[in-house]
Amino acid sequence: MSLDLNIGWKDREREKIGLNARCSPSMQDYSSYGKELVEVLSVRYKGQGDPSCTIIVYDGKRGQIIYTQSGQGDMRVSHEHSNSGTQNGSNDRRLLLTGPYRVISMDGCVLIEYNIDDHCHAKILLDIDDPSTKHDEAVTAELGCTCDNHPKAVVTYALLSNAVEAIVEVKLHQRRDNTFYGTIIAYSYLGDVVLFETDNEKTLIGSSQEPTIIPLARSVLAVPLDSSLQIEVDLWNHSNGKIVKGLVSCQAHLNSNHVVHLDGENGQVDVKITWSD
Repeated sequence: MSLDLNIGWKDREREKIGLNARCSPSMQDYSSYGKELVEVLSVRYKGQGDPSCTIIVYDGKRGQIIYTQSGQGDMRVSHEHSNSGTQNGSNDRRLLLTGPYRVISMDGCVLIEYNIDDHCHAKILLDIDDPSTKHDEAVTAELGCTCDNHPKAVVTYALLSNAVEAIVEVKLHQRRDNTFYGTIIAYSYLGDVVLFETDNEKTLIGSSQEPTIIPLARSVLAVPLDSSLQIEVDLWNHSNGKIVKGLVSCQAHLNSNHVVHLDGENGQVDVKITWSD
């Protein structure tokens, strides 16, 4: 089933109803259809110097690298809610996660591993059967090595008892040939997840009037079945002119697609969410 809500250009005879869009309401019972899934919302790096580490999440099916940075090349660091340059030279940076590429299952044990080098690593085992373990809410845990002066990672995650997988795709249609920058952020009642972020101090992302699928840093999310998923898109061009800025809101669904169009001053984006249980 595909639900398609258009907010578009008048020359395409689409109804223009503003910069925010909502998917058609779904009629379903949310009580028992989803799966037990894990969502890693964010990881913050707390330490001196540039982030250089690897973070891996293991479930009963696979291990997935959700962040890796060798310390060379462009840093995958989000500017959202990041502070740097404190008095002692330490940083508090939100890392721009690049995974998971498949939804994380609670079918078996769940392990989050934080590796700085071959000799310094830390891990946390999420005991899903422990009665004291919190479910269906965001939880923050700090991972730190016993080695002196090594940075720590602060992980925010949620164990979800009734959730679905959401795969996000964002396609950009520009009206003029311009490079583009910006942010794409996903929201649920658990918190926010940065899917894409770049600015004019980093590598240019695109320069074409042809439809462009934006290369999201991560595109797979676990969403509570009784929650809506909001995708905030804020893109601008090289002269800081707005291309598209708006918010898409879709109720979590089972085995369907939502396609929503947002129209902006200098272009349009198509936000596609593919739901799967």
